[in-house]
Amino acid sequence: MISSNMIDVLLGVVFTFVAVSGVAMAVTEAVASLCRLRQATLHDGIEALLNDGATGLAQALYAHALVNPLSAGSRLTTRPSYVEPRNFALALTDVLQASAPGAPLDAVIADLKDVQVRQTLQVLLREADGDIEQFRHGIADWFRDAMRRLKGWYKRRTQVIVFGAAFLVAALLNADPLRVTTLVWFHPMLDQSLTAPPGSVHLGESLRLLRHSGPIGWYGWHLDRHRPVAGILSMLLGWLTVSAGALLGAPFWFDALQHVVGIRSAGTLAKPAARH
Repeated sequence: MISSNMIDVLLGVVFTFVAVSGVAMAVTEAVASLCRLRQATLHDGIEALLNDGATGLAQALYAHALVNPLSAGSRLTTRPSYVEPRNFALALTDVLQASAPGAPLDAVIADLKDVQVRQTLQVLLREADGDIEQFRHGIADWFRDAMRRLKGWYKRRTQVIVFGAAFLVAALLNADPLRVTTLVWFHPMLDQSLTAPPGSVHLGESLRLLRHSGPIGWYGWHLDRHRPVAGILSMLLGWLTVSAGALLGAPFWFDALQHVVGIRSAGTLAKPAARH
């Protein structure tokens, strides 16, 4: 059985992670949109896929209407945030054929400067047994696999923003889970309320108590003059902890909050069923 006090400590800590991670995700989305991070990541991924420094294929693709319908010919004033694999395959085939009108496709591919791209396209054409439609299906699958890896690339880019945003939010709000744990556990007002019968204190009331008792925020905060360095280090550790937790994402902490509220409403943890 978990005591009511322990559950409310857990509720306060999880709520801290929910608040910080939610704001951090909103800030990250705003920064990604403002900086066109998705468009830039897709462009970099296509350039890397086609080794554009040697082939120039990415530049030609981005000027193609199937890949970038909002572009103005060779002037790439806009970049897409998503490209349909089928459209990528059609555009790449068209670009290859347009580079040498009337020449066989295998001959065009053989003239590509980059070894990796040339070998990849030659294998796909050989697997398609010269069938242009099957060749396009192969290119679409190749591009789709590359986009799966690109998602991980994009996530790593945004994780840096999430961590930075979460740390900034934690500092502005003084959202320190270590401090929340201490104050919720020892605060007399909270302790009196948390020992009430199960069901008499709801989530809204618990959050109201958290807010007015000061675990989150700078109101009423003071540094222990006897241990100033330890206090600052503890505060920084708390901010770093909640910033690292924000990397798991707001949905994760919302689910965790729902589980804790469910436990709080029930009052106890369900015992596991006995195995026969």
